[in-house]
Amino acid sequence: LGTPIPTLETEWQEEAFASARKQLKVPAEAIAAMQALNPHCSHVLSVCRLKARGAGKEAGLREGDVVLTANDEPIHCHLALEEALLKGSTSPLKLELWREKASVTVHVTPKLRGSDGISRMVMWFGMLVCETPQPMLETGFIPADLDSAGVYISEIVCGGPGDTYEFSKGWWVLSVDEQPTPDIEALLAATKKATDAHAPPGPLERHESVAVRLGSDDGREILKGIRPDPLFWPMFELRRGSDCTWER
Repeated sequence: LGTPIPTLETEWQEEAFASARKQLKVPAEAIAAMQALNPHCSHVLSVCRLKARGAGKEAGLREGDVVLTANDEPIHCHLALEEALLKGSTSPLKLELWREKASVTVHVTPKLRGSDGISRMVMWFGMLVCETPQPMLETGFIPADLDSAGVYISEIVCGGPGDTYEFSKGWWVLSVDEQPTPDIEALLAATKKATDAHAPPGPLERHESVAVRLGSDDGREILKGIRPDPLFWPMFELRRGSDCTWER
């Protein structure tokens, strides 16, 4: 599934030297050092976006930061930064940044990321849920309540409880009956506790509703009720094996 590579989990953009000098006030000597390495270089790199809970975010990088050096070597292009990362692997990378007209030094510990993507999903109340996908984290947002990967509604199955009670894909499950659900394991435990507590007295009677708190990618939160239907919509897991096949 691909060899993991070190990443700062940061999106960079190019800023022309003219803009860097006039608007960002990047020192002339820093620009001269970049040009000394590559006379054809005409831009600096600045932080465009930070992945939520990513290496750059955790180290204190900010949007708009201009990278001047990495491990004391001038950085004049994306390739130079990539080479510095590959050379050090997961060792902390010393970055000299230009931030708000002043030089700042930040040490970032890269994280190893592969291309394997999602490897575990759960059919939950007629909805496919998983840990927050990397593309969502790369937008830079994740609900403040979450201190780990989160539980993300990937798909709603037509006719299931999630469809009946008008849940929507693209939301995070923040809690079930006031039990926080920061990850899949917490979701499974909270769901079992809630469904056991609301179990009907007879096998043919319906479960009572459980309360689910949801969070959106624009910061909104809502509380919705949903009635479990374990007879027709049982909860089960799907896991992807090393041969890329999924097993229940």
